Amino acid sequence: MKPGNKCRGRDIILVKDVNDVVRVTNHKLKYVVQKYIERPLLIYKAKFDIRQWFIVTCVQPLTIWMYRDCYLRFSSQIFNLDDFHESVHLTNHAVQHKYTNQERDKSLPDDNMWDNHTFKAYLRQIGQAEKWYKVIYPGMRECIIGAMLASQDTMDRRPNTFELYGADFMIGENFTPWLIEINSCPAMGPTTSVTARMCPQCFEDMVKVIVDRRRDPKADTGLFELIYKQVLPQTPPYLGMTLSIRGRKLFKKKTSGKPKLEKKESVENKQRTKTIKPHRQMELIKNYNGPVIGNLIEELQETLFKNSVEEETDDPSCLIMEGISRSAPIQKPVVAKAKHRKRKQHQHKFEKSPFIQLQPPVIKDPCKHQKRNKPPEF
Repeated sequence: MKPGNKCRGRDIILVKDVNDVVRVTNHKLKYVVQKYIERPLLIYKAKFDIRQWFIVTCVQPLTIWMYRDCYLRFSSQIFNLDDFHESVHLTNHAVQHKYTNQERDKSLPDDNMWDNHTFKAYLRQIGQAEKWYKVIYPGMRECIIGAMLASQDTMDRRPNTFELYGADFMIGENFTPWLIEINSCPAMGPTTSVTARMCPQCFEDMVKVIVDRRRDPKADTGLFELIYKQVLPQTPPYLGMTLSIRGRKLFKKKTSGKPKLEKKESVENKQRTKTIKPHRQMELIKNYNGPVIGNLIEELQETLFKNSVEEETDDPSCLIMEGISRSAPIQKPVVAKAKHRKRKQHQHKFEKSPFIQLQPPVIKDPCKHQKRNKPPEF
């Protein structure tokens, strides 16, 4: 069990019972629980792991560069499953430098580090030279690609940036690599003779990938090799109409002067426009090609007049009088003086009506004096 927010082997615990796992996880810290690799590959009875560097130069599309060289970190004690001490199981250099080396094989280094070239020589010595090229290195490459693809959605997508990672691998008895963890800020200090030689070389090759290759795609990248570049699917072509907006932007006119004076001038202008006649007011508007809206009262009068004319045309007596006016001269109707005055006033209001002179006589009940289909007699 290891805490999720710590590094360099701090507070890592080995437990056998599930109850111990529950007891530890009840604390506020978040832990990562992993199954221990019980049968790791041992070199001269000592446990080791591999630190592998790689660079992510772009998250979308995902682009990964892997360093060809790596180094091994050994434990200072002989491997033993009965002893849960950290000096036996944790191979981090930050942990092992606190302990003195136990009596081990003399072939193991004193600073507990090998580079990959020494490890290849050891594989040739035991007759497994092809395992590095066929199993170990390809397996580490596949683990890195799979881990980055799984966490791609949670990574920061910032353009023109890169990040160096350090992946830790364990090797099983069958030479299969197992990804233990990935460190976002790996230690690059010259702690041993191996890191003192490899870290500056890694920095130099990193500049070649980030700077030189951006200027020249065919530039040398040192020991970094491109292991994965994501291919994004192309967007399908749009088969519909091509929509566009044409025009120009309208800007507000900048006002000058004090705002108080503008308010006074606007009030005076409103008073002037009230005294100006409608046709004069329309002349003040220049460069206007739109429709002209007339006076609202005149429009209402015209609509009322048209409606009254339509109602009069629907009256049968008006239609009868219209027929009489076309055929014979009209005689003056005999009506009372008061009613005659009212009709004159009505005629004065609607001077434009074509039926003003052809109004029928006022008859209270025309059915008593004549038949329905005959016109009234005068």
